[in-house]
Amino acid sequence: MLASFKSKIIITLLALAFVLLLINVGVETFDKKDVAVKPQIKPETILTQIVQILDNYNIEQSWRKEIPIRRSKEIPLHFVYRVKIPKDLMLPYLIRDIYSRFALMPDAKYLKITSRKEHGKAVLRFYENKKIIFRLDLIPDSKLTRRHTDFAFLVRFKNGFSAEEVKNFLAYRYRLTFLFPPTVTLRELETHILNAGKEFAIVYDDDVEDENYLLEPDYSKVQLRHVVSAIVNDFADAVAFYFAPHCSLARSAVFNFIRDEFNKRKRKLIPLSKLKYLHGNSDAEIISRLKFFRESNIGKGKQRILVDAENFPVIEKYLNDFLKMGDRFVKW
Repeated sequence: MLASFKSKIIITLLALAFVLLLINVGVETFDKKDVAVKPQIKPETILTQIVQILDNYNIEQSWRKEIPIRRSKEIPLHFVYRVKIPKDLMLPYLIRDIYSRFALMPDAKYLKITSRKEHGKAVLRFYENKKIIFRLDLIPDSKLTRRHTDFAFLVRFKNGFSAEEVKNFLAYRYRLTFLFPPTVTLRELETHILNAGKEFAIVYDDDVEDENYLLEPDYSKVQLRHVVSAIVNDFADAVAFYFAPHCSLARSAVFNFIRDEFNKRKRKLIPLSKLKYLHGNSDAEIISRLKFFRESNIGKGKQRILVDAENFPVIEKYLNDFLKMGDRFVKW
């Protein structure tokens, strides 16, 4: 009887120990999980992301400043990051990009960002677990303007282009000038081009095939004068008239006469060499040349760039980055 009672006590104690062991393991596991789901977001990490965004927007270093503040329990910050925003930058776009960038962070669900307008500036506060860890002040300054490049892109369509091909380009939101050889097909597209807010120019080179607009060196002066009149009158809305310097017409004895005929009609023949030609043997070479054109022309006025239609999609994906930096796409 005594042995049976002792056995029950031992079994009870063993069962109790096992239960306590399970509870202990469960608590440790819960603690580990609790720690794992509460990562600490460092202010330095936020600052690094902010700096990258400001760099993308071409915000100069002299417009950024860390303003020390008195630290307290309510505001455990060492500084406020204050940034002056130039007049040519739309502040809502910048704030939208800041929200988008931090939404992609691995620990984004633990970070809360608030944005308020206070005394003419936008104040963004970054919280982790209801504790403020960073503050960004964006202050519009009408005296500041970003250094930028003004681009005028001339997209060249060679002879044999189709109406459908041109209409695909009309969907681009950028200001573009299309460069065509004189042809009846262009006359049918003029209205579509102008209604889409785009422009067009004429180029004369050896690819011209339309008999209505051929300027052959062996034509009489009467014939040449008639063709020049047809080109100028039929394409009166053209912003410019270009010629290829190495084409047979430009090297002929009648070229000076033709150029004078254009001048008489108050339209100047411009050599294509006046344009910066954006081309290359690879996509990388084209992009590299475009970046060089941009950097070498910052603050120097309008830059007219010639690009063949088949190469425009190569650069199109980079144009938004240029716009973000303050560059402008202007008319011819």
